Amino acid sequence: MACDEMALRKGLFYDDTRDVVHGFVDYESGRTTGEVADHALQVVINWLRKPLKEAVATYFTRNTCPSKVLKVLICENIASLQRLGIIVKVYVCDQGSTNRSAVRALIEESGGTADNSLIVNGVKVFAFLINLTR
Repeated sequence: MACDEMALRKGLFYDDTRDVVHGFVDYESGRTTGEVADHALQVVINWLRKPLKEAVATYFTRNTCPSKVLKVLICENIASLQRLGIIVKVYVCDQGSTNRSAVRALIEESGGTADNSLIVNGVKVFAFLINLTR
């Protein structure tokens, strides 16, 4: 599983079929704010035995997703995939300060393992923070 954020142009969009305004900060599960989003956090899975990537979730944020929220989203997404029978073995993200903080907290909560792993529902997930060049 991997996460990455990208900048968006600010703007609101009214969906008249659903009577909803899109474009606000939205972490799903009722965690929305009145702030206009300017970034999107994309969660994807890469299959090990298939040349396939799939988007799992997209969250709309302002600036960057706070590390406390990111920590919860990482666990929620891994747990949701586990409920579907998908076992996440590796979590990959860039070395942004929010990612470092969230992963560090998750590793500490898992007992501070030396192999950079975290435990979600009893399953070990290895965390890799990589330096991406764009």
